[in-house]
Amino acid sequence: MQSADIVIVGGGVVGSSIAYQCLKRGVGSVLVVDTAQSSGQGSTRYATGGYRAQHSTDINVRLSLLAREQLLSFHSDTGIDCEYRPCGYLMAARSSEQLVLLRKALTVQHAAGLDVSREVSIDEMRAINPFLNTTDLIGGTYCPIDGYIRPLQVLEGYQAASKALGAVYRFGCGTVNILFDNDQKAVGVKVDGDTIHSGCVVIAAGAWSGLIKGNGQYDIPVRPERRQVACTVVQDLLAENLPLTIDIENGFHMRVRDGRCLLLWPGESSGANEFDIMFDTGWLEQMIPLAHHFIPCLKDIALDSEKHWCGLYEMTPDHHCLFGKVPNSEALYIATGNSGHGVMHSPALGVLMADLLSSGKTRLDTHCLRPSRFMENDAISDLGIL
Repeated sequence: MQSADIVIVGGGVVGSSIAYQCLKRGVGSVLVVDTAQSSGQGSTRYATGGYRAQHSTDINVRLSLLAREQLLSFHSDTGIDCEYRPCGYLMAARSSEQLVLLRKALTVQHAAGLDVSREVSIDEMRAINPFLNTTDLIGGTYCPIDGYIRPLQVLEGYQAASKALGAVYRFGCGTVNILFDNDQKAVGVKVDGDTIHSGCVVIAAGAWSGLIKGNGQYDIPVRPERRQVACTVVQDLLAENLPLTIDIENGFHMRVRDGRCLLLWPGESSGANEFDIMFDTGWLEQMIPLAHHFIPCLKDIALDSEKHWCGLYEMTPDHHCLFGKVPNSEALYIATGNSGHGVMHSPALGVLMADLLSSGKTRLDTHCLRPSRFMENDAISDLGIL
């Protein structure tokens, strides 16, 4: 394909969702280009598959609720089961200050339309997660529609459905350069020497988005951040439907997938470079005590060192997505920098980008996500806990 109405740079779950929604709406022909050698080789394969609407900013709550609408119809839309399971998220506070922040987040959630999230007592927390150490907790919040999805099945569904509608995917691209005319309008891409003309270009390259060079007037403010996951052996003590449980004091959280407990903590780990995903075993020394204190029975479940992994978050300075038209350019759009929410928000971002490209408007107010906000000193203010 040497021309397409829309060229999407990035064949991960966000780019594939955009491809599907644009074709479903008849926006135009779609070509997706990606430097990965094959599908599923980027960050999506390393995602743990959490879905939550319990955020602390209005826009993230609304993105999650829009995404949930798509998840509920995902199987009928794509033919693939994304295994959305609303097992809940339980957030635990150790201090009155932390509980105040959770209550403020509940106010944001309820105002944005999430009416089922609620504050829970210590007794309720014990009932929701009987394995939780509550001796030094004072309360928390819980949302029953939060839960789990299968990242690679979301990716597979969107890619299969978009291909059925005519999308073309080109993996293994050595380089991808955006082409502009004299008026700074994006008119296509150059891929390994091939010039591909298009009506517009959408950047959805995740953690690698910051490497993409535009017209020299806008640098994409996205950087990779290493996130590690430790796995236990397969066990039968903690069930698959146990809610994801978070210690908001230090960010440690855990869930069960395929019989293994996944232990996550956003503490720093070392890599050879910012894109290195080799697992750093030194991180375990700091994470394990947090895990054993929070969920004491984990002391009796062995870790499986062969199953640990590291992936990349795509971080922006305010930890919120970049969405919309790229400043100082025409026909160049972006949907990236989801800062850990890429899989869960990908269904919403596909819908919104199709809105934008088809009508110039989106069903949600996405002004706060505009790519120019950092140039305008108007970053999104967040409570910083969720």
